[in-house]
Amino acid sequence: MAVISVKLPQPQFEGPDQGKLNSDIAGIVQAVVNERLGAFFEQNTAVARKIINKAIDAARAREAARKARDLTRRKGALDGGGLPGKLADCSSAIPTAASFFW
Repeated sequence: MAVISVKLPQPQFEGPDQGKLNSDIAGIVQAVVNERLGAFFEQNTAVARKIINKAIDAARAREAARKARDLTRRKGALDGGGLPGKLADCSSAIPTAASFFW
């Protein structure tokens, strides 16, 4: 991870709360970083390979975690489908008219 600090002589903000910087600096920084990082990876293929493998492993872990979350949500929805307390379904047989008359 890296932090890049860029100073603008006359920054212009947009929006009612002046929260977003209105400039093309993000595109310039991205272009420079892509160029320099690409050159570094071309010279250091072992480092690039390690970074790519870590990214692939992280993506697989995220996918496995997502599938596990989805599976537990589905299980919980199917298992806990009954109604709680007084609203629960009756577990005994429904009395018939013959059972009231002896």
